[in-house]
Amino acid sequence: MKPISQFDEDYANIRGHGENHLTDILGLALLANRNILLFDWVAGPMLALNLGPLLARVRGARWVLPAVAVAGLGSVALHRQLAARQELPLSEPAPFRVPDRAMDQLARLELAGTVRVFTSVRYGGYAIWRGTPKVRPTIDGRLVLRSAARFAEHLDLVDRPALFEDYRRHHRLQLALLPTAFPERYLPLVVQLHRDPAWRLVYTDGTQTLFVHRTCPRFTAAGIDLGAAATVRGISAELGRRFGERPEVLAQARQVGLVAVARHRGEPPAWEDANPAAT
Repeated sequence: MKPISQFDEDYANIRGHGENHLTDILGLALLANRNILLFDWVAGPMLALNLGPLLARVRGARWVLPAVAVAGLGSVALHRQLAARQELPLSEPAPFRVPDRAMDQLARLELAGTVRVFTSVRYGGYAIWRGTPKVRPTIDGRLVLRSAARFAEHLDLVDRPALFEDYRRHHRLQLALLPTAFPERYLPLVVQLHRDPAWRLVYTDGTQTLFVHRTCPRFTAAGIDLGAAATVRGISAELGRRFGERPEVLAQARQVGLVAVARHRGEPPAWEDANPAAT
């Protein structure tokens, strides 16, 4: 344990060179968003240690720091209050990050027994949380439980969709649960499955997709046609009902997903025709 004299020396060192330490920690904070929290914790005490003695020599300055602190906290509270109005309730997942609506549709299929589902890394964890023990995704975020070769195989399938059919046949996959955005790396595979007559797109909100293979008992002759303007208008109207009170979220919802799919297919985005004035 350090003697008291050592703490005194450390305190004097921080006071004497606090601006250097503050600059170093600011540099670390700019390297990653999570480091900003560390900077917030350290910056306040360091500034107080260095500005306190200076302000003590100024007449009337004893009220400066409390006033600045109150003003700063008030501005932060006001900013967060305004920002919270544009955010979803804590009871709902962040939009476009997890396949919540696609999993609802999967549950409505009422499949018997355990179902193997090809998923993205992020979607796999959510599918386990929502569908255990019936749903068994091919991968999830627990990559430490899988070999590097297994993960490389997954990425190879995503980057080279032509290999997917052999993989599906070997693992007897009946469903695919994939994002079109966040990340966009799965988009080529989404497009291939949509074009493949052996697969049917049974749900999408423009960002999350659920495909059913013809070997599945719930395979239907008709699926969702992403190239149809009526389809896009319907999805746009659904997004309007879900996010209409949050314009920023709604605007983002209408820009991701189907727009990316349409561009990948070489077709013009149809959102201009899907502006739901009536939503």
